Amino acid sequence: TGATRSGGQIKLAMEYERPR
Repeated sequence: TGATRSGGQIKLAMEYERPR
C-alpha cells in the first residue's frame, strides 16, 4: 500500500485496518 497513489489500495488497506 503505497505504490498506488490513486488511493485504491491505500483506501482498501485503511478500511481493512480500521474496525467495521
